[in-house]
Amino acid sequence: MTGNHGLVENGTGDASEHTTHRTAGADYGEFFQNEEKLKNGDLVGLNLSTGTVRKYNAGDEFIGIVTSSAGFVANAKHEDDPNYTLVGLLGQLEFNDDQVILENRIVKTMDGKKIGVLLKSGKIFIR
Repeated sequence: MTGNHGLVENGTGDASEHTTHRTAGADYGEFFQNEEKLKNGDLVGLNLSTGTVRKYNAGDEFIGIVTSSAGFVANAKHEDDPNYTLVGLLGQLEFNDDQVILENRIVKTMDGKKIGVLLKSGKIFIR
C-alpha cells in the first residue's frame, strides 16, 4: 500500500488506551502568534504588553524555545502561517548558546531566570 494514509478523529469523550507512541522528535511544541520572525533555537518570551511571542527580552514570561523537530505539535492549524511560531514547551531542545548563561549545568536567561538543565547531548531539558 502506498500513499498518505492517516487517521483523523474529531469529537469529545473519555478514552482509555494502552498504546506506545514513537516519534523522532524529542519535545512537545505548540504554535503561538508571534510579533517577529524567530529562528530555531531562539529563547521565546511572551510579551506581557501584547500577548504575543518574541525573542526573549528581560521581563518577558519565558515560555520555551523555537523548535523545528517537535514530536508532538499542538495548535497545528497555524503550521503554514508566518504569524505563528512553533515553540518547544517541554523536553530536550537545541538552543542558541549566545542567548543564555550557563552555571555548571543550569541554564538561565540573560536576566537570570532558570529555564532548564544542560544535557550531555548539548541540548537543554526544559519543563
